[in-house]
Amino acid sequence: MTKLPLRGQRVPATSKAWWCLSPIGIVFAKGIALKQSLALVSVAIVLVLVACGDDKSDLSVQPSVESSTDVILSSSEESPSVESSSSLRLSSSSVVSSSLQSSSSLQLSSSARSSSSVMSSSSVVSSSSVESSASVESSSSRENETTFKDTRDGQVYRVVLIGEMVWMAQNLNYETENSYCAYTSPDSCAKYGRYYTWADAVGKTEDECGEGHDCGLTRHDYAVGICPPGWHLPSLTEWYALMDAVDGQAESTTIKLKAKDGWPEGAGGTDDYGFSVYPRGKLYGDESVFYENSAYFWLSTEYSTDQANFAGIEEDNTIWAPPEYKHFGMNVRCVMN
Repeated sequence: MTKLPLRGQRVPATSKAWWCLSPIGIVFAKGIALKQSLALVSVAIVLVLVACGDDKSDLSVQPSVESSTDVILSSSEESPSVESSSSLRLSSSSVVSSSLQSSSSLQLSSSARSSSSVMSSSSVVSSSSVESSASVESSSSRENETTFKDTRDGQVYRVVLIGEMVWMAQNLNYETENSYCAYTSPDSCAKYGRYYTWADAVGKTEDECGEGHDCGLTRHDYAVGICPPGWHLPSLTEWYALMDAVDGQAESTTIKLKAKDGWPEGAGGTDDYGFSVYPRGKLYGDESVFYENSAYFWLSTEYSTDQANFAGIEEDNTIWAPPEYKHFGMNVRCVMN
Protein backbone atom coordinates (compact mmCIF):
# COMPACT_ATOMS: atom_id res chain seq x y z
CA MET A 1 0.00 0.00 0.00
CA THR A 2 1.32 3.33 -1.00
CA LYS A 3 1.84 5.73 1.85
CA LEU A 4 0.84 9.37 1.81
CA PRO A 5 3.77 11.77 2.03
CA LEU A 6 4.42 13.24 5.41
CA ARG A 7 4.12 16.96 5.88
CA GLY A 8 7.30 18.69 4.77
CA GLN A 9 8.57 15.55 3.06
CA ARG A 10 9.75 16.20 -0.59
CA VAL A 11 8.14 13.95 -3.14
CA PRO A 12 10.16 12.59 -6.03
CA ALA A 13 9.19 14.20 -9.35
CA THR A 14 8.28 10.84 -10.87
CA SER A 15 5.58 10.08 -8.24
CA LYS A 16 4.13 13.50 -7.56
CA ALA A 17 1.62 13.46 -10.38
CA TRP A 18 0.08 10.23 -9.04
CA TRP A 19 -0.06 11.61 -5.54
CA CYS A 20 -2.19 14.51 -6.67
CA LEU A 21 -5.15 12.14 -7.36
CA SER A 22 -4.44 9.11 -5.12
CA PRO A 23 -6.33 10.31 -2.00
CA ILE A 24 -9.63 10.57 -3.91
CA GLY A 25 -9.21 7.12 -5.40
CA ILE A 26 -8.49 5.61 -1.99
CA VAL A 27 -11.61 7.11 -0.46
CA PHE A 28 -14.05 5.80 -3.05
CA ALA A 29 -12.30 2.46 -3.39
CA LYS A 30 -12.78 1.61 0.29
CA GLY A 31 -16.46 2.60 0.31
CA ILE A 32 -16.09 4.97 3.26
CA ALA A 33 -19.27 6.63 4.46
CA LEU A 34 -20.23 9.95 2.95
CA LYS A 35 -19.47 11.99 6.02
CA GLN A 36 -16.17 10.32 6.53
CA SER A 37 -15.48 10.59 2.81
CA LEU A 38 -16.09 14.35 2.89
CA ALA A 39 -13.71 14.71 5.77
CA LEU A 40 -11.11 12.62 4.07
CA VAL A 41 -11.66 14.49 0.79
CA SER A 42 -11.08 17.78 2.59
CA VAL A 43 -7.89 16.47 4.04
CA ALA A 44 -6.93 15.06 0.64
CA ILE A 45 -7.57 18.36 -1.09
CA VAL A 46 -5.32 20.14 1.37
CA LEU A 47 -2.65 17.54 0.80
CA VAL A 48 -3.11 17.85 -2.97
CA LEU A 49 -2.73 21.63 -2.86
CA VAL A 50 0.35 21.40 -0.71
CA ALA A 51 1.88 18.61 -2.75
CA CYS A 52 1.02 20.06 -6.18
CA GLY A 53 2.08 23.60 -5.20
CA ASP A 54 5.45 22.38 -4.09
CA ASP A 55 5.63 20.17 -7.16
CA LYS A 56 5.01 23.08 -9.53
CA SER A 57 7.77 25.06 -7.99
CA ASP A 58 10.09 22.10 -8.18
CA LEU A 59 9.24 21.06 -11.73
CA SER A 60 8.95 24.35 -13.55
CA VAL A 61 11.32 26.80 -12.04
CA GLN A 62 14.55 24.99 -11.46
CA PRO A 63 14.57 22.75 -14.51
CA SER A 64 13.41 25.74 -16.60
CA VAL A 65 16.47 27.70 -15.59
CA GLU A 66 18.76 25.01 -16.90
CA SER A 67 16.71 24.45 -20.06
CA SER A 68 16.29 28.14 -20.79
CA THR A 69 19.95 28.81 -20.31
CA ASP A 70 20.76 26.13 -22.83
CA VAL A 71 18.39 27.66 -25.37
CA ILE A 72 19.72 31.17 -24.88
CA LEU A 73 23.34 30.16 -25.14
CA SER A 74 22.69 28.32 -28.35
CA SER A 75 20.64 31.20 -29.70
CA SER A 76 23.54 33.58 -29.14
CA GLU A 77 25.53 31.38 -31.42
CA GLU A 78 22.84 30.67 -34.01
CA SER A 79 19.61 32.67 -34.13
CA PRO A 80 18.25 35.71 -32.23
CA SER A 81 14.67 34.61 -33.00
CA VAL A 82 15.05 31.48 -30.88
CA GLU A 83 16.19 33.64 -27.99
CA SER A 84 13.15 35.89 -28.26
CA SER A 85 10.63 33.04 -28.22
CA SER A 86 12.41 31.40 -25.30
CA SER A 87 12.38 34.62 -23.30
CA LEU A 88 8.58 34.87 -23.64
CA ARG A 89 8.10 31.50 -21.92
CA LEU A 90 10.32 32.36 -18.97
CA SER A 91 8.90 33.67 -15.70
CA SER A 92 11.86 33.63 -13.38
CA SER A 93 13.84 36.83 -12.92
CA SER A 94 17.05 34.89 -12.89
CA VAL A 95 16.19 33.37 -16.25
CA VAL A 96 15.23 36.76 -17.71
CA SER A 97 18.49 38.17 -16.44
CA SER A 98 20.32 35.31 -18.05
CA SER A 99 18.41 36.00 -21.25
CA LEU A 100 19.40 39.67 -21.21
CA GLN A 101 23.00 38.80 -20.64
CA SER A 102 22.95 36.35 -23.49
CA SER A 103 21.19 38.91 -25.66
CA SER A 104 23.85 41.49 -24.86
CA SER A 105 26.53 39.02 -25.78
CA LEU A 106 24.76 38.32 -29.03
CA GLN A 107 24.45 42.01 -29.85
CA LEU A 108 28.08 42.69 -29.04
CA SER A 109 29.18 39.70 -31.05
CA SER A 110 26.98 40.80 -33.92
CA SER A 111 28.34 44.33 -33.73
CA ALA A 112 31.86 43.02 -33.71
CA ARG A 113 31.16 40.93 -36.75
CA SER A 114 29.51 43.84 -38.52
CA SER A 115 32.38 46.14 -37.66
CA SER A 116 34.86 43.58 -38.85
CA SER A 117 32.93 43.13 -42.08
CA VAL A 118 32.79 46.89 -42.67
CA MET A 119 36.49 47.27 -42.02
CA SER A 120 37.30 44.38 -44.31
CA SER A 121 35.00 45.72 -47.01
CA SER A 122 36.45 49.20 -46.61
CA SER A 123 40.00 47.95 -46.97
CA VAL A 124 39.09 46.03 -50.09
CA VAL A 125 37.42 49.06 -51.67
CA SER A 126 40.30 51.27 -50.67
CA SER A 127 42.82 48.82 -52.04
CA SER A 128 40.80 48.44 -55.22
CA SER A 129 40.53 52.21 -55.47
CA VAL A 130 44.28 52.74 -55.00
CA GLU A 131 45.07 49.99 -57.37
CA SER A 132 42.56 51.24 -59.65
CA SER A 133 43.81 54.84 -58.64
CA ALA A 134 47.44 53.52 -58.71
CA SER A 135 46.45 51.69 -62.07
CA VAL A 136 44.72 54.86 -63.94
CA GLU A 137 47.50 57.28 -63.10
CA SER A 138 50.39 55.14 -64.60
CA SER A 139 48.69 54.79 -68.02
CA SER A 140 47.15 58.25 -68.29
CA SER A 141 50.21 59.75 -70.02
CA ARG A 142 50.22 56.90 -72.57
CA GLU A 143 46.54 56.19 -73.12
CA ASN A 144 46.76 58.75 -75.94
CA GLU A 145 49.22 56.53 -77.82
CA THR A 146 48.81 54.04 -80.67
CA THR A 147 50.74 52.98 -83.75
CA PHE A 148 50.51 53.69 -87.48
CA LYS A 149 51.92 51.75 -90.42
CA ASP A 150 53.21 53.59 -93.47
CA THR A 151 51.91 51.50 -96.38
CA ARG A 152 54.60 52.87 -98.70
CA ASP A 153 57.47 51.06 -97.00
CA GLY A 154 55.87 49.11 -94.13
CA GLN A 155 57.51 51.14 -91.36
CA VAL A 156 55.53 51.46 -88.12
CA TYR A 157 55.45 54.67 -86.09
CA ARG A 158 54.16 55.53 -82.66
CA VAL A 159 51.51 58.26 -82.79
CA VAL A 160 50.03 60.33 -79.96
CA LEU A 161 47.02 62.54 -79.41
CA ILE A 162 47.91 65.96 -78.02
CA GLY A 163 45.07 68.43 -77.71
CA GLU A 164 42.89 67.85 -80.77
CA MET A 165 45.63 66.66 -83.12
CA VAL A 166 47.30 63.31 -83.71
CA TRP A 167 51.06 63.58 -84.14
CA MET A 168 53.79 61.15 -85.07
CA ALA A 169 55.84 60.45 -81.95
CA GLN A 170 58.89 59.50 -84.01
CA ASN A 171 60.81 61.24 -86.78
CA LEU A 172 59.86 60.22 -90.30
CA ASN A 173 62.21 57.71 -91.91
CA TYR A 174 60.83 57.58 -95.45
CA GLU A 175 63.67 57.57 -97.95
CA THR A 176 63.69 60.06 -100.83
CA GLU A 177 66.35 61.16 -103.31
CA ASN A 178 67.27 64.19 -101.24
CA SER A 179 67.00 62.72 -97.74
CA TYR A 180 70.01 61.82 -95.59
CA CYS A 181 71.07 59.91 -92.49
CA ALA A 182 73.32 61.58 -89.95
CA TYR A 183 76.95 60.65 -90.66
CA THR A 184 75.54 58.53 -93.52
CA SER A 185 74.63 55.88 -90.94
CA PRO A 186 71.52 53.76 -91.62
CA ASP A 187 71.36 52.92 -87.91
CA SER A 188 70.99 56.61 -87.18
CA CYS A 189 68.07 56.85 -89.61
CA ALA A 190 66.37 53.79 -88.07
CA LYS A 191 66.52 55.32 -84.61
CA TYR A 192 66.21 59.04 -85.24
CA GLY A 193 64.71 59.38 -88.71
CA ARG A 194 66.03 61.11 -91.79
CA TYR A 195 67.02 64.69 -92.65
CA TYR A 196 65.16 66.47 -95.46
CA THR A 197 65.63 69.76 -97.26
CA TRP A 198 62.55 71.99 -97.06
CA ALA A 199 61.62 71.44 -100.75
CA ASP A 200 61.82 67.69 -100.20
CA ALA A 201 59.73 67.93 -97.00
CA VAL A 202 56.89 69.70 -98.86
CA GLY A 203 57.05 67.17 -101.66
CA LYS A 204 58.62 69.44 -104.30
CA THR A 205 61.89 69.63 -106.21
CA GLU A 206 64.56 72.19 -105.49
CA ASP A 207 63.63 73.93 -108.73
CA GLU A 208 60.03 74.28 -107.57
CA CYS A 209 60.42 75.26 -103.92
CA GLY A 210 64.14 75.40 -103.12
CA GLU A 211 66.09 78.54 -102.27
CA GLY A 212 65.28 81.40 -104.64
CA HIS A 213 61.83 79.98 -105.43
CA ASP A 214 58.48 81.05 -104.04
CA CYS A 215 56.33 78.04 -103.18
CA GLY A 216 53.33 80.10 -101.99
CA LEU A 217 52.73 78.32 -98.65
CA THR A 218 51.56 80.65 -95.85
CA ARG A 219 51.57 80.10 -92.09
CA HIS A 220 48.10 78.57 -92.27
CA ASP A 221 48.78 76.25 -95.21
CA TYR A 222 49.98 72.72 -94.90
CA ALA A 223 51.50 70.44 -97.49
CA VAL A 224 51.11 66.69 -97.73
CA GLY A 225 54.75 66.64 -98.74
CA ILE A 226 56.59 63.41 -97.95
CA CYS A 227 54.12 62.38 -95.23
CA PRO A 228 52.06 59.18 -95.68
CA PRO A 229 48.52 59.34 -97.16
CA GLY A 230 46.15 60.85 -94.59
CA TRP A 231 48.98 62.85 -92.98
CA HIS A 232 50.69 66.14 -93.76
CA LEU A 233 53.59 68.40 -92.87
CA PRO A 234 52.36 70.72 -90.06
CA SER A 235 52.04 74.46 -90.52
CA LEU A 236 53.29 77.16 -88.18
CA THR A 237 49.72 77.56 -86.87
CA GLU A 238 49.52 73.86 -86.03
CA TRP A 239 52.84 73.93 -84.20
CA TYR A 240 51.59 76.77 -81.99
CA ALA A 241 48.41 74.76 -81.39
CA LEU A 242 50.59 71.90 -80.15
CA MET A 243 52.39 74.19 -77.72
CA ASP A 244 49.09 75.66 -76.49
CA ALA A 245 47.75 72.15 -75.85
CA VAL A 246 50.61 71.61 -73.39
CA ASP A 247 51.67 74.79 -71.53
CA GLY A 248 52.07 77.34 -74.30
CA GLN A 249 55.44 78.81 -75.26
CA ALA A 250 57.02 77.97 -71.91
CA GLU A 251 59.93 75.91 -70.60
CA SER A 252 57.49 73.43 -69.07
CA THR A 253 56.16 72.64 -72.56
CA THR A 254 59.65 71.77 -73.78
CA ILE A 255 60.29 69.58 -70.74
CA LYS A 256 57.03 67.66 -71.24
CA LEU A 257 57.77 67.07 -74.95
CA LYS A 258 61.41 66.03 -74.58
CA ALA A 259 62.47 62.40 -74.29
CA LYS A 260 63.86 61.35 -70.93
CA ASP A 261 67.16 60.18 -72.40
CA GLY A 262 69.46 61.18 -75.25
CA TRP A 263 69.97 64.75 -74.04
CA PRO A 264 73.02 66.22 -72.29
CA GLU A 265 73.05 65.62 -68.54
CA GLY A 266 70.32 67.63 -66.82
CA ALA A 267 68.65 68.63 -70.09
CA GLY A 268 66.30 65.65 -70.51
CA GLY A 269 62.54 65.94 -70.24
CA THR A 270 59.64 64.08 -68.63
CA ASP A 271 58.01 62.97 -71.92
CA ASP A 272 54.54 63.38 -70.41
CA TYR A 273 52.76 63.04 -73.75
CA GLY A 274 54.98 60.41 -75.34
CA PHE A 275 56.10 62.90 -78.01
CA SER A 276 59.69 61.80 -77.31
CA VAL A 277 61.82 64.56 -78.85
CA TYR A 278 65.52 63.65 -79.22
CA PRO A 279 68.29 66.16 -80.04
CA ARG A 280 69.47 65.58 -83.62
CA GLY A 281 70.39 69.09 -84.77
CA LYS A 282 70.58 70.22 -88.42
CA LEU A 283 72.30 68.64 -91.36
CA TYR A 284 74.36 70.66 -93.82
CA GLY A 285 75.04 68.84 -97.06
CA ASP A 286 74.99 65.09 -96.60
CA GLU A 287 77.02 64.56 -93.44
CA SER A 288 77.82 67.69 -91.43
CA VAL A 289 75.58 68.01 -88.38
CA PHE A 290 75.20 71.25 -86.41
CA TYR A 291 73.64 72.01 -83.04
CA GLU A 292 73.43 68.35 -82.05
CA ASN A 293 72.06 69.25 -78.61
CA SER A 294 68.84 70.61 -80.09
CA ALA A 295 65.90 69.24 -82.11
CA TYR A 296 64.55 70.82 -85.30
CA PHE A 297 61.53 69.94 -87.46
CA TRP A 298 60.51 71.50 -90.76
CA LEU A 299 57.12 73.27 -90.94
CA SER A 300 55.18 73.84 -94.16
CA THR A 301 55.15 77.63 -93.71
CA GLU A 302 57.35 79.53 -96.15
CA TYR A 303 59.03 82.58 -94.68
CA SER A 304 60.61 83.95 -97.88
CA THR A 305 61.91 82.68 -101.20
CA ASP A 306 65.06 81.52 -99.41
CA GLN A 307 63.79 80.55 -95.99
CA ALA A 308 61.01 78.57 -94.29
CA ASN A 309 59.93 78.19 -90.68
CA PHE A 310 60.96 75.27 -88.48
CA ALA A 311 60.06 74.13 -84.97
CA GLY A 312 62.96 74.25 -82.54
CA ILE A 313 63.35 72.61 -79.13
CA GLU A 314 66.62 73.61 -77.50
CA GLU A 315 68.86 72.16 -74.82
CA ASP A 316 68.06 75.13 -72.55
CA ASN A 317 64.28 74.38 -72.94
CA THR A 318 63.60 77.17 -75.40
CA ILE A 319 60.77 76.32 -77.79
CA TRP A 320 60.26 78.46 -80.87
CA ALA A 321 59.62 78.54 -84.65
CA PRO A 322 62.09 80.82 -86.43
CA PRO A 323 63.03 80.73 -90.17
CA GLU A 324 66.03 78.92 -91.65
CA TYR A 325 67.52 78.53 -95.10
CA LYS A 326 65.76 75.91 -97.14
CA HIS A 327 68.87 73.90 -98.03
CA PHE A 328 69.47 72.75 -94.44
CA GLY A 329 68.47 69.22 -93.58
CA MET A 330 65.99 68.79 -90.70
CA ASN A 331 63.76 66.07 -89.30
CA VAL A 332 60.03 65.80 -90.03
CA ARG A 333 57.08 65.04 -87.74
CA CYS A 334 53.80 64.49 -89.60
CA VAL A 335 50.34 65.30 -88.22
CA MET A 336 47.13 63.54 -89.17
CA ASN A 337 44.71 65.28 -91.58
